[in-house]
Amino acid sequence: MRVLSPAEELEDAYDCSAAIRQLGKTSQWVSSLAILQGMQPQRLCPNDVVYNSAITACGAQRWHLAVDILQTGQHMQIFGCRNLRIARNSAMSACTRAARWRETLTSLKDLQTAGLRPDSWSYVAVLGTVPAGSGSWPVVLRHLEVMQLYTPLELMTLTAAISACGEWQKALALFQTMMDLSIRATLVTATAVIAACARSQWQKALSSYAGLPQRSLTANEVTRASAIRACDEGQQWQAALQIFRVKVANVVLLNEAISCGQSSGNWGQALDLLCGWRRQGKHQSHTANVDEITLGAASSNCERAGEWEVALRLSGWMQDAQGICADGPACNMLISGCGRGAVWSRALQLMSLMPARRLTPSDISRATSISACGRCKEWQSALWLLHAPRPRGLSDDTCGASINACETVRYWSGALELLRRMRLFNLEPDVVKQSSALSACQDGHWLVAVALLEQMSVLRAELGIITCAAVLTACSVARQWLQCLQVLQQMRDLRMAIDFIACCDAAHACDGSGLGQAAVPQLLQEVRSSLLLGYAARSCGSRGAFRVLQPA
Repeated sequence: MRVLSPAEELEDAYDCSAAIRQLGKTSQWVSSLAILQGMQPQRLCPNDVVYNSAITACGAQRWHLAVDILQTGQHMQIFGCRNLRIARNSAMSACTRAARWRETLTSLKDLQTAGLRPDSWSYVAVLGTVPAGSGSWPVVLRHLEVMQLYTPLELMTLTAAISACGEWQKALALFQTMMDLSIRATLVTATAVIAACARSQWQKALSSYAGLPQRSLTANEVTRASAIRACDEGQQWQAALQIFRVKVANVVLLNEAISCGQSSGNWGQALDLLCGWRRQGKHQSHTANVDEITLGAASSNCERAGEWEVALRLSGWMQDAQGICADGPACNMLISGCGRGAVWSRALQLMSLMPARRLTPSDISRATSISACGRCKEWQSALWLLHAPRPRGLSDDTCGASINACETVRYWSGALELLRRMRLFNLEPDVVKQSSALSACQDGHWLVAVALLEQMSVLRAELGIITCAAVLTACSVARQWLQCLQVLQQMRDLRMAIDFIACCDAAHACDGSGLGQAAVPQLLQEVRSSLLLGYAARSCGSRGAFRVLQPA
């Protein structure tokens, strides 16, 4: 027995259209396409309404099917189907929601090629796919000029153009065009103008927001969020606070207000808003939910203010109260805050929890954590962080922080190994990193220090006073007076200003050596002022070199 297709059970195209539309409401797009496919064997010619219903059933997630259905309908026009303007608009709308710019333009061109006049919905669909930004204005203007050839400009078209242009000058010009055409602006239009001005003209955005009552418009949450974003650009904290408190706020407004508090330096008051939100949640839990963006904005506030303890408490509260864990950026901010606060153990704990949440620590997080370990002389932990698996290999920042950690504890072999590994990863150590490695050799490893200095000279690296001073200190501790004098001569050749500490290091190396004492008069010539000589004597006195510096 033959199984009937879905279309065979329906009498005509209108029944098919009704069935497809009903199936589309319940997201049964597969059954909708089955009915459409079964119409042709039954010689039921699908009309514009049928194709429109099938395209609508596909939705934005299956925009490619919507385009295929439209192409099928265009082919069926050869066999007497009516025009497909409505179906084309639906397909363009699906492409718009899926941000498919090229497909939307193709559908518009097909309308014009078929001799059909695009209506306002056609151009709204096209403008909806234009990426926001200043470079989009020529595209918007071109389509508006073409549209005026077919149909008068309408409210929804101008509103879509304002949203798409991304430039405050053009947005205000389009808004003025609406006024000239006696088109009454809606709240959506006014919000689009405020959003366009918020990026660079916060005064005009706030002026437009203040003028809403004169147009008999009442701001909603989206409008208020755009206005607070303008306050953020202009660092107008009090104005943002007033907009936030004028009515019941949602979490989007809270996030914008916290961000504004950060940019304007009012991080404490911004966190007070969050605390008030928390107290409100005890009585009205349905309005007090926060999200990862809230945690990220609050963590950024605390991180910039150096209040890492507050950030950790906020993170704990959000996780306990609502099960919200810090996302990648927020977690990296928390780690950076702990790193700057030298709380190395907490930073390591946060980093160890990230893989379980499928989060990747950023290079900045690693670098600040390594720096925290270095300040606390936890160089083993610093090297563990450096060698931990990462998707992109070594980074310049993390290597620099690790070398600094080795410098702090004079772990010279670790510093040299890091320099070697950087070159293996095609990372050329700069002067700062090589100077830090030299400083790690200051406890008498003068051969290594001199070798590094010679290597820097061969590579034509820019030698600085700090670099040469580190070599002088290493040679001075080992009483290598000849090497000290050679480094001093190299500094003179490079026209560096030899300071008192460098002279003292050299004098300390010369102390007690017969040949080395002959260089003392030349060192004294470097210090001509009697006041500066006294300062040099005080600096060298702690090293036992004061006797050598005394004039004969």
